Amino acid sequence: MHFGLSEASAKTIRRAHAVQPVTAVQTEYSLMDRDVEHDGVLKTCEELGIGFVPWGPVVSKNSICLKTLGMTDQSLRAEDAKLRRCQGRSIPFGCC
Repeated sequence: MHFGLSEASAKTIRRAHAVQPVTAVQTEYSLMDRDVEHDGVLKTCEELGIGFVPWGPVVSKNSICLKTLGMTDQSLRAEDAKLRRCQGRSIPFGCC
């Protein structure tokens, strides 16, 4: 039986691995979100021999520009949510 985790902290990975060997951990890892390099997740996976499965949302040039302008992660997520609503037929008047 194989067991995996998604979006888990380094502490949770260690606790889970002590009970049931964890095969893989899936966590967001992209140009916009590199937290796993600093929060111990990658290091923990490497130490315990656990596979790491990165995933990342498609990044728009607007998101890159907003990040470059120094927006916080919280305000950037709010702006990304707004931009996702502004696609195709779902574009409300004055949305973007």
